[in-house]
Parts: sequence; structure tokens; C-alpha cells
Amino acid sequence: CFLHGSAWSCPPVRFHCLMHNPPNQCYTDRHCPRNKKCCPSFCGRKCIGHSLFPPLISGRASGATAPAPISPGGTAGIQ
Repeated sequence: CFLHGSAWSCPPVRFHCLMHNPPNQCYTDRHCPRNKKCCPSFCGRKCIGHSLFPPLISGRASGATAPAPISPGGTAGIQ
């Protein structure tokens, strides 16, 4: 990616669409609004803001909450 006044880089693209020549919303960072970068995406290049891809921690996006624990059944409240 062309760095146009930013210190972050494009996120990795793990999968690609099967379209032979996917449409691009941009070709360089100069085609994007301020604070966005022209990055490869799943299908073509798009202007992406840094906050659109939060870092992954332990397989979950940071800030995501874990599901509530399920209490064991059978003995709670039974006498």
C-alpha cells in the first residue's frame, strides 16, 4: 500500500472473490478520503479506515465480550 501520511498498513486479505476483474473503488491512497487507505479487499480495492479492522486477540476481535457462562444444572435450588 502507498503510505500517504499514515503509519498503518492494510490488513491481510485471506480470501478472494472469483470475479476475474473485480471493480476497484480506488487505486492509490490519494483516491480516498482523509485518514483512509486504498487497500486490497475481498473483491477489488477499497478505501478503508483504520478502525474498520480491529486487532484480533485470542481469536476474537478486541472489545468483543465473551458469552455468559452456563451454570451447571440439576442441583441449584433443589432440596
